[in-house]
Amino acid sequence: MTVGRTGRIATVALFLLPCVPRAASAHVFGGNGGPAAGFMHPLTGADHLLAMVAVGVLSAQIGGRAIWTVPSAFVLVMIAGGVLGAMAPPLRGIELGIAFSVLILGAAIAGGGAVPAWSALAAAGFFGFFHGYVHGTEMPAAASPALYAVGFAVSTAGLHVLGALTGLLVLCRERGSIRLRGAGLVVALAGVYFIVAGLRWPLPPAKHALTVSAQR
Repeated sequence: MTVGRTGRIATVALFLLPCVPRAASAHVFGGNGGPAAGFMHPLTGADHLLAMVAVGVLSAQIGGRAIWTVPSAFVLVMIAGGVLGAMAPPLRGIELGIAFSVLILGAAIAGGGAVPAWSALAAAGFFGFFHGYVHGTEMPAAASPALYAVGFAVSTAGLHVLGALTGLLVLCRERGSIRLRGAGLVVALAGVYFIVAGLRWPLPPAKHALTVSAQR
C-alpha cells in the first residue's frame, strides 16, 4: 500500500465517520444480564469493538511477550472496572475515556507499534478500566453479574485474539507493516470522531443495573 493509497483510505474514512450514529457508544442487547448479554455488550458499540481489536493488533506489532501480556492486562483490569461499575454510581463523561482509547491505540498502530512494551501494558490496563466500568454500569438488571462478567471477558479476549491474528497475518505479507499503519490511522480518526461526538452530544449516565430490577 503506497502512501497515496493510505491517504485516500483516510480521506474516505473521514467522509464515512459522520455516518456513524451518535449512539455508537450506546449498547442495545437483550437478555437478563447473563453470559449471553455480557458477551454481546462489547460487540454492540463501535468504540469498544475498535479499541479491543486495536489492542490485539498493537500487541502483534510490538511482538514478543507483549502479544499476550498486553491483552491480558486489558482484560484483567477491565474485569476490575466492571465490578466497580456495577457497584458505583455511573460517571458522566466516562465514554470519553473509551473514545480516547480508540484515538491513542489507533495512533500507536499508525506509528508502527514503536512503543515500549511496558507503556503499552500500562495503557492497556488504564483504558481497560474505562471499558470495564461502562460494561458494569450498563449491566441490565443482572440476576447473574458474575456470569455477565464472564461473558464480556470472553468476548473481549476473543476480539483481542482476532486483532492479534489479523496483525500477524498482515505483517507476514508484503508491505504489511504499511497496511497496518494505514489501518491505525483510520482507527485514530474514528477516535477523534468519537471524542468530538461525545463533547457535542454527551450521553446521559447509564442507568445503574441494580436500580432497574424494581421495575420488574
